[in-house]
Amino acid sequence: STQLDLIESTDVSVEVVEQIVKKHCERKWAHDVALLAIGVTEGRTSVSELHEMYEKHASLVDSVEDDYPFSRKTFAELFASTDREGGLQWRLPWLNKTIGGLHKGDFGVVFARTNSGKSTFIASELSFMLAQLEKPAILIFNEEAGDRMHMRVIQAHFGVEYEKLKANQLYAEEKFTRETKGLFRFYDRPMLHKREIEDICKRYDPGLIVIDNIDKIHGFKADREDLKLGQIYTWGRELAKQHSPVIAVCQAGATAENKKWLQHTDIKDAHTSKSSETDFIIGIGKTFDVGMEEIRYLRLVKNKFKAGEHRLECRILPNVARYEEL
Repeated sequence: STQLDLIESTDVSVEVVEQIVKKHCERKWAHDVALLAIGVTEGRTSVSELHEMYEKHASLVDSVEDDYPFSRKTFAELFASTDREGGLQWRLPWLNKTIGGLHKGDFGVVFARTNSGKSTFIASELSFMLAQLEKPAILIFNEEAGDRMHMRVIQAHFGVEYEKLKANQLYAEEKFTRETKGLFRFYDRPMLHKREIEDICKRYDPGLIVIDNIDKIHGFKADREDLKLGQIYTWGRELAKQHSPVIAVCQAGATAENKKWLQHTDIKDAHTSKSSETDFIIGIGKTFDVGMEEIRYLRLVKNKFKAGEHRLECRILPNVARYEEL
């Protein structure tokens, strides 16, 4: 009990916890077998009882892998997993051309200044991917106004204004559930711990994970902020490899204010550890120019999948929670 309490209070990964618990079980099994063996030598128990106990618990030892998990994928499987033409398609055609479809293992980040359209961008793209999925899409949200974000995804799915949805809410709810196969999961908590997210992913086996805001996830400890952020983004990469594509959201710093084309240095707390773990980073720029209030400037700050400079001027439609190319 004391050891389990210690594990519960310690900040370690699920894999480490499983190894510790397994080792504890193996030692308990060995102790029980030793006591029974002494009983056999003293004539208190029979050899058959000793054999029965060994067979009952030997799986704990036999389950240890004797080989390293080298990849045994065929060429066909490798080409299928690296083909950017397949996977989850984006609503914006430009993203399909530059990034390609999303696959398990892909980890990307979207960043912008406050009130620049991050949530609308996520709602627009996530809602388009929902109908493509056969496994749950999980939106993990730790920002303010969770219900408003939830509603944005529904609005973006239909591409209609709030008042129209409200007037037809029963029909809209039935249609949304049917068209998304009931696979949308919205998890709204202000103080999210990484263990919660790991447990959710293990339990629901998602086809897509979206985290808004990844920098606020708790459960990481380090002496410096940059080291802690490095742990968070390494963890995000591991989630993508274990479960599904991951799209994370974070803030842009003050240098991104009133700026069209954002750069890596505009990411809040822009350390190497943030970008080194990602496959792509999308910056959303916005200016205060009169008449340009609904224009957004998308720039791929990082793109592992296609070399070159990738920029797009597009329009944000906040009343229907979508983005569209000009």
